[in-house]
Amino acid sequence: PFVVTVERDGKWYISPAYTAFELVRTDEDLPEADFGSTDPSKLGANTASDAVNQLVRAIGAGDWNTVASLAPPDQFPLYEYRAAFAQLMQGTTKFEVAAVHTTPHVNGDAADVDTTANGTYSTADDTGKAVSEPWVLQGGCAGAQSYPGGFGFSEGFAWCVSDRGSFPFGFNDQPPAGPARVHAVEESGRWYVSPVGTALDYLDPWIGNFDENDLASLVQQPLLAPVSGRVDLDQAIDLGPIPQPFFFFPEFHHYTLTVDGSTDVVVDARTKDPSKTAEFSDLMYGVTVWDAGGKQLAPASDAITYHLPAKGTYDVVANVEHEVDETLTVWRAADAPKDVPKGDQGCGPTPDGGEECTSSGTETYTQNSDSSSSSKSATVTTVMVP
Repeated sequence: PFVVTVERDGKWYISPAYTAFELVRTDEDLPEADFGSTDPSKLGANTASDAVNQLVRAIGAGDWNTVASLAPPDQFPLYEYRAAFAQLMQGTTKFEVAAVHTTPHVNGDAADVDTTANGTYSTADDTGKAVSEPWVLQGGCAGAQSYPGGFGFSEGFAWCVSDRGSFPFGFNDQPPAGPARVHAVEESGRWYVSPVGTALDYLDPWIGNFDENDLASLVQQPLLAPVSGRVDLDQAIDLGPIPQPFFFFPEFHHYTLTVDGSTDVVVDARTKDPSKTAEFSDLMYGVTVWDAGGKQLAPASDAITYHLPAKGTYDVVANVEHEVDETLTVWRAADAPKDVPKGDQGCGPTPDGGEECTSSGTETYTQNSDSSSSSKSATVTTVMVP
């Protein structure tokens, strides 16, 4: 282990940036840094808009020397590590840039640049045939029609930064309208794109909006989520879609249910769009029921019927993880309609002393003897029978 120090005005300081760059360089066996080669007056761009425009086009062309020259030298010593950076980025996907539109908001030696851009990139369809697909930069997202390399996501995807939620970045099916916001700084009369400033511009509001529900989602502890309200027997409540962008963690909707005595109930979670019923047939696996002591109750073999053993208040938590509106109804078992989606869950012992549960329409999930779990597919949440 080591740290890198730098001299500024006759004083020596530990540099996290230089240390991080040097750690990566040595670990990846990359070319040595060209220390002292940076002249801020000769790098960068004439204006903040020029810096953003040149950066987008340089990334698309795989021109990593130009990319490095547009990073602010006082913040990010990428230019001195340009040879290592170029080698590290070899083989990354290139793309064509059709247009870059910028609107700078300059405040002294800093500027927030509203940016949109679009173009195309080469990939392969499901048959392996080379095709050209569109990409776009807008709304805080970088989006494309399918994953580079031919994964063939027909609805597209977009990696986004977010000002709220359990994680500061995630993905959408499609990027929202509006510009992306890029932070630029001026050094020695030249303009540079600041990765640190851009990240902080998005991270600050995310931290300000982070709440108990986001914490519960991040650590996957449903009962940490604040109670949203009460669910009454045989009365549907609207869960709504998951907020966007979404970074793998479901959002918990926490409700209380009060019963007058021992009661059998059926959990009915479904999409409000009938055309999506088959696509989201796993909704019931995203609902959990807990007793007053914080113990998760196990469902019957159909994965939707629960026995509430005594009078009292129970917690019902729905994991909202789909982009469609959903509803939740907790029925008295005798009142439940015939079309409630069922799961047909069955469990049995494994050779190592654990337990294996299988649900129709899903892969097999295994509860190992060491309390860990494993699966062949991680598409739905199942409740493991204790």
